[in-house]
Amino acid sequence: MKTLKQEEVDGRNYRDLSHASETIGIFVDDVYNRQRLHSALTYRPPAEFEATLLQLAVVVYRPQAIANATGSPK
Repeated sequence: MKTLKQEEVDGRNYRDLSHASETIGIFVDDVYNRQRLHSALTYRPPAEFEATLLQLAVVVYRPQAIANATGSPK
């Protein structure tokens, strides 16, 4: 919340609640999740971190998925 307030909300004038909601949503989607580096995620944006996790999950679970698809024993 601190980041949202400091980087998006402070000093901005919104026309109405709808405009604020739209603008803040764009900030969260485009800046916070795709560009901004997060120290808790080893200084990577959340979208990049999640993509890396997904790639690792595919590599780790792939042999098991192939065995299940072919009917081979685990």
